[in-house]
Amino acid sequence: MSKIKMDDILSAWGFTKSHHLACLVSGGPDSMTLLELVRRHQAQKKFKSTVLHFNFHLRGKESQRDQAFVARYCNKWHIPLIVKNTPLQPGPGIQERARNLRREISLKLAQKHQFTHLLVAHHADDQVETVLMRKQRGAGPRGLKGMDEEVFLNDRTKMIRPLLKLFRKEILQFAKQEGLGFVVDSSNTKDVYFRNRIRKQVVLLSLKEKREILKEAEKHRKIFIRDERLAQKFLNQKIIAPSPQPLPLEGGGIKGGGVPRFPINSYSSYSPNVRFLILEKILKEQGFKSQFEEKHFTLVDSLICQKKSGRLRLGCVEVRVEYGGVYVFNVRAIHELPLHIKVSPTRVPSLQKIKSDAKRGVLYISVGAGFPRPISPGPGGETPPLQIRTWHPGDKFIPLGMSQYKKLSDYFIDKKIPSLFRDKIPLVLVKGEIACVGGFAVADPFKIRGQGNCLKITRQTQGAQDWTW
Repeated sequence: MSKIKMDDILSAWGFTKSHHLACLVSGGPDSMTLLELVRRHQAQKKFKSTVLHFNFHLRGKESQRDQAFVARYCNKWHIPLIVKNTPLQPGPGIQERARNLRREISLKLAQKHQFTHLLVAHHADDQVETVLMRKQRGAGPRGLKGMDEEVFLNDRTKMIRPLLKLFRKEILQFAKQEGLGFVVDSSNTKDVYFRNRIRKQVVLLSLKEKREILKEAEKHRKIFIRDERLAQKFLNQKIIAPSPQPLPLEGGGIKGGGVPRFPINSYSSYSPNVRFLILEKILKEQGFKSQFEEKHFTLVDSLICQKKSGRLRLGCVEVRVEYGGVYVFNVRAIHELPLHIKVSPTRVPSLQKIKSDAKRGVLYISVGAGFPRPISPGPGGETPPLQIRTWHPGDKFIPLGMSQYKKLSDYFIDKKIPSLFRDKIPLVLVKGEIACVGGFAVADPFKIRGQGNCLKITRQTQGAQDWTW
């Protein structure tokens, strides 16, 4: 590639004086070429730039050599340099651990120094390696499209890969022509790393073969963009908090912090690629930490599409299928859910309001002339006239319009209330008798009869219990 075209690579990104670029530089030919292009472009556009160098102390003197080399270049051209000395222990997954730590620290530095762009020097050969690696590992549609040229890291900073369309040969040619010095990482030749073994295969490929792989990745990219839109449309329209008792979850949920629920029939009507993206998004929201791969998708998708009741655990996330719906939740969070209900005295409203409020899970119960006030046990430990608790085995009540008792467990089954939520539903008891199944039903003996005072039972999706009358 000619010098003119190389110098034009950064022009397409439209950098201005308001931008602050952070260039991740290891000292190798790729990152040094990128840094040289940034330095030249900065002279024209006057934006701010900073170099980030990470020293994980994995290669002894060689690591120190790399750091010193980058520092000399930055001193020569008066470029601000931030060096992060972060020793890592060698061992399995070291490349991934280093990559994750580099990303984590870079994000913190971006917030601290207000970087608008993080520039990394991945090139076309890296892209070929990445696609082949992900293909061998059984990656889904997100992986097969390869690395993105531009990724938003937060609302202020994005990561870009300006050299992604250049092959390694072109970068080395530019470095040689410009007399650009660089260092060589000896660990890049060690077969112990999966990427290095793939790299040796890529070296043997012809330019035509590499272009075919990149062409295939671009097809996957277009398909992925289409499928991602369909998946997001499904998530926006079909994901609902479980009705009629929304439950808050710490740290996530698709709709207002609720437990994600979606109908099986709608989900199964999409292609496997779209279903993959749907599940990937939901599980991540609920705290699934691992990379969502084809093996995970196959397990969850098979459970859902068989349309039978069942459950599956992936890490801290459980997928449960019941009554034609799929529920996905963080196991730790669901067990820590508190009761959320408010009991307050009020005057008996109109019949129309009672009916309309019932659709929102707001119920009214009559407690007779003796309006029970105390909630906590009395000084002698006696049972208070009003209790709030969850259901116990053997609980029964008289449903509205009936004269005989019905087991609460049978009522839950008749109403198709998923087992996940049964022990989260608050019961209101008056003198030991179930008067209200919170958000669902009023017992017949406690239905509103005429005017006067009553208790309003309101479910709460946020905030602490409120028993103040």
